Amino acid sequence: MPNLTNAFDKATDFAGKTGTYQTGSAWTPEAFAGTIVQLVLQFLGVVFFGLMIYGGMVWMTASGDEKRVDTARKILKAAVIGLIVVVLAYAVSIFFVQSIAQHTLNNLQ
Repeated sequence: MPNLTNAFDKATDFAGKTGTYQTGSAWTPEAFAGTIVQLVLQFLGVVFFGLMIYGGMVWMTASGDEKRVDTARKILKAAVIGLIVVVLAYAVSIFFVQSIAQHTLNNLQ
């Protein structure tokens, strides 16, 4: 009786390599760092979303109380500023990592 456990391994491996995807399980430092950055950014996105929901709920339930409306505005403003800071930090870090990698590759040639 044939074993179908690995029946498609060769076909999917061929398709992945043809599409220039990394099909091996070898972790490179760049891939590991990229995965960590991606996880942190996803977590911060969830935090941003939660703060936006919380700030909106505080504002909607303020019932005209100026103190609670100001609190909600501060929460929303802080969430947006935090998101901008995180996105800019990510952009700057990517720029520097790519610059250093390009400089290193140019020096190797």
